Amino acid sequence: MEIVNNVTAKEFIQVVFSNRQEQSNVVGKWFSPKETGEQIKTKAKKYLANYQNYVSYLEKVVQLPVEDLDKELFKAKIQQQSKNMSDEEKQLMIQTLQG
Repeated sequence: MEIVNNVTAKEFIQVVFSNRQEQSNVVGKWFSPKETGEQIKTKAKKYLANYQNYVSYLEKVVQLPVEDLDKELFKAKIQQQSKNMSDEEKQLMIQTLQG
């Protein structure tokens, strides 16, 4: 991932006038060229705060043990599958899982 050290207003406005895909590649969101500078800056601050939350959350996720993730995935899948099962089907599934 490229680290950007400096962004000028001219460079950013070029991004704003680019297509949605290009904007998404550069800033992850879409800014409308119809907005004012103040609106763009306000939106950018909001996006930045959200991204910082996403990054903080994902930093914690990548520290979780894979075994814990697999265990919780398995449990959630079983719970999801059992929602539409009759009591008999649930009992049979439990017996099958217990071996």
